[in-house]
Amino acid sequence: MDKFIISLVTIGVVFSLLALTMLISAFKNLFKMKLNIRRLWLNSLILLIVLLLGLSSMYLALFLRTFSLYTKEDKIGKVFAEKSGDSINIYYKDLKRDKEYEFYINGDEWMIEGYILRWNLPLRFLGAKSYYKVTRFSGRSEKVIDKTSSYSLSKEGEKWKFILNNSSKIPFANAAYGIGAFQYPGNDTFYIYINDTGFIIKRKGN
Repeated sequence: MDKFIISLVTIGVVFSLLALTMLISAFKNLFKMKLNIRRLWLNSLILLIVLLLGLSSMYLALFLRTFSLYTKEDKIGKVFAEKSGDSINIYYKDLKRDKEYEFYINGDEWMIEGYILRWNLPLRFLGAKSYYKVTRFSGRSEKVIDKTSSYSLSKEGEKWKFILNNSSKIPFANAAYGIGAFQYPGNDTFYIYINDTGFIIKRKGN
């Protein structure tokens, strides 16, 4: 889609420059009294068509770019979670760092958690991806008595604490907050995606 958007922008710029060139030429001929009324109307019509084509191409490119921003998903991990008594055995592969984890947590459901820093709209429009970190997996319980546990993938550190407390002071930052998504264990493999707002869990094959 990105190549198509670039092509639309290029077409829009070319048509817009062509329309500007025609407008300048028409004014020159008008001042030199070389343009009669009939030809003036014809040139004006052609100029309007060319300008509309240019603006339409650029508007469509803008729409597609905005649509792409809100629908694009980046695959970041793979999870297999299997229920075993009161525990959930989990295999997690970090696809970005090519790192694997095997552990267990207590609970009826498993939950992936982390942080996300969103950039402001102009920066996102130019292609800047959200800054994120997966921190841990936690168990969730359907019972009143909570006997869940969690497994930390990495130390949360002071950096994210600073980002969460000072996101309004960070240049070009839009928001920073904790994110999470949960699912029941089973015999399915799940892929973890991240988009502009948080985690998405999809079964393999979806």
